[in-house]
Formats: sequence, C-alpha cells, structure tokens
Amino acid sequence: MSHLASFGISSEIRDETVSIERRLEIAQGIDNVNTIQMTLANVSWWLALVTGLLVAAVALWGFRRLPTD
Repeated sequence: MSHLASFGISSEIRDETVSIERRLEIAQGIDNVNTIQMTLANVSWWLALVTGLLVAAVALWGFRRLPTD
C-alpha cells in the first residue's frame, strides 16, 4: 500500500473523475435553489410593498372619514 493509498487519495482521485457529471448536476441544483430564493425574495418584496400601500390607503381613507367637529 502506497503512502497516498493509505489516506484514500487514489480512490478520491478516481471518484473525482467519475463524479464530474454528478458535480455538474449538484451545481445545477444549487443554481436552481438560488433562482428560487431570488424569486421568493422578489415576491416577498412586492408583497411588502403592496401591503404597505394598502395600509397607507386604508389609513388615509379612515382619516378622511373622521368627524370634523
């Protein structure tokens, strides 16, 4: 057994050459997750904006209806 084999390096090198396609699949999956996260962040931002505008509109409508005695 060589010094490198005792640490499992030779099998890791073999695994790396075999798993290039798998690494690409994982990278594509991570890219898909990043895309989903960015989409959710955009949706969240728009929902917060619409909610804020709705609250402002209801508040202005409510203040307009206050009695002016």
